[in-house]
Amino acid sequence: MDGQITIGRAELADQGNLGPLLLAVYGPVMRPENEAAAAAQLPVSSLEDELMAADDFYFSTIELMDCCYLAKDGEKLVGAACVNPYVNELHYIAVLPEY
Repeated sequence: MDGQITIGRAELADQGNLGPLLLAVYGPVMRPENEAAAAAQLPVSSLEDELMAADDFYFSTIELMDCCYLAKDGEKLVGAACVNPYVNELHYIAVLPEY
C-alpha cells in the first residue's frame, strides 16, 4: 500500500484485472464449506465463472466500461463498483480486505 488511492472509470488497460479482483473478494464466501454459501444454495462453480466473466462483460464496450469505477493503489486494482445499465442494478462492489 502506497497510500495513493485513486478512483476513476475503467479503462481498456484495466482489462484482465477485474475478474481476479472480484474472485479475491468474493472467493472466500464461495467455498463449499462456507455455511452461508451452502445455506443460500449457491453453485460455486457458476459463481466463479460469473465473476471471471465480469471482466469480459465490462470491457466489451466503451459504454459498459463507463459503468464500472475502479479504485487503485498506485497501479494495483484494489476495489471496484460496477453497474449493469441493462437492468439498472449494482452488479458488483468489491474492495480487497486489506483496504
